[in-house]
Amino acid sequence: MFLFKKKITIFDYCDEKFDLITSQEKEKNWIQLLEYCKDPVLDMIDKELYCENLRAVNLQLIGIGLANIDIDIRFEMLELWTAFYKANKFYELDRLNIEYNKAFGLSSTDGIRLMTELFFKNISNNPSEILTKTFEIYYTAFYTWLKAIFDEHKKIKLTL
Repeated sequence: MFLFKKKITIFDYCDEKFDLITSQEKEKNWIQLLEYCKDPVLDMIDKELYCENLRAVNLQLIGIGLANIDIDIRFEMLELWTAFYKANKFYELDRLNIEYNKAFGLSSTDGIRLMTELFFKNISNNPSEILTKTFEIYYTAFYTWLKAIFDEHKKIKLTL
């Protein structure tokens, strides 16, 4: 069966993703995930720092999902991200995204695991005390989010 892909400009795509990761609804979902874990270490974290790190994780996952797109579209996406960071004074988000990018790239087998480890180092003073089940919940969530991005890209064609 031949399926037509919906064409979306990279500008509209990035705008939609930026709106999503900065929405109160998304933050609410992330806080619910935090509460679901019932991890004593996570009870003490700074919620804004937590959400900022999840924004960066999501941007990195979007970048991974777009790794095989046309180089011109990818460059445009990077320019849009830079403009987004500057316009919204999200300098910390820019720095965190670079950290998560490096973590992902350090592994030849499982960059998502390294991103998950970095996530807990960034949000907690005691990352070694994070419950194993909590680590696995976030590790699985990151892969689930990445799969959703890949699935979405099967249905769309990004354009300039």
